[in-house]
Amino acid sequence: MIGATLRDCAALTSLDLAQNYLGVQGGAALAAGLKGSKVTSLNLNPNPSRNPNPNPNPNPGKVTSLNLAFNGIGAEGVGKLAAVLRHTEVAHLNLMGSALCGVNQYGRGTYTCAGITKLCAGLKGSRVTLLNVRENALEGSAKAAVRMAFRQLPIELLL
Repeated sequence: MIGATLRDCAALTSLDLAQNYLGVQGGAALAAGLKGSKVTSLNLNPNPSRNPNPNPNPNPGKVTSLNLAFNGIGAEGVGKLAAVLRHTEVAHLNLMGSALCGVNQYGRGTYTCAGITKLCAGLKGSRVTLLNVRENALEGSAKAAVRMAFRQLPIELLL
């Protein structure tokens, strides 16, 4: 329901949907509703007190700060996000604890580098200047590969 009404709320620039656990269908509806909206800051963190996002948005009318911390979007979700990043205005991207490597914060899942590899590729040509990927079960070689990939990108990496 909220996705369908976002475009009609001209005064709405900041949207905090923390602790709402939107799921795949809710996320898709929200994404559709954000097109053409005035929302510039979007918080989907299920635990906002653990990772607040105080950064103001200097670009009205576009989402420049996206907080997906602890949403468990996983390798598949980050792959889909990476595919569209270069078409967005997102400058601050928080993917802390989002199971980017297929393993959640409880150690459940199957480890894969597919998601983080797609994310690194998707960041090239994007507007992202700050990326938080802490608490994503990045292991030795994957962590080293991410650091190497980011040496060539003008992105502050929180790893």
